[in-house]
Amino acid sequence: MKIYISLPINGRPEPTFDARYAAAQRRCALIISLLRKCDEFRDAEFVHTFDLNPLGAVTEAQAMGRCIQAVIECDAIFEDYDGWTSRGCTVEAETALQYRKRFYSAAEFCLPRE
Repeated sequence: MKIYISLPINGRPEPTFDARYAAAQRRCALIISLLRKCDEFRDAEFVHTFDLNPLGAVTEAQAMGRCIQAVIECDAIFEDYDGWTSRGCTVEAETALQYRKRFYSAAEFCLPRE
């Protein structure tokens, strides 16, 4: 199973983009490590924006295009808390709905908030 991890970057509370980006990367790594402990996800392949978009190498539009393509190509999407604070997460979720992808959420797995 291939799962896209959707989590806010720009919608995070840190004061600068660099701080938001670094915090989102840490959060993504935590989510993956916690999900790997679940039998359902032990062998899953996880995809996220940090794999797809090298920092500073693409425009925001290019980054979103790559993320949308990844959502379409994945079997499911995992949404972190507060995805509604991010335009990107909203677009990813809408794409997943249109393509009838399986949804998982941080709340569903009782993952800790930050």
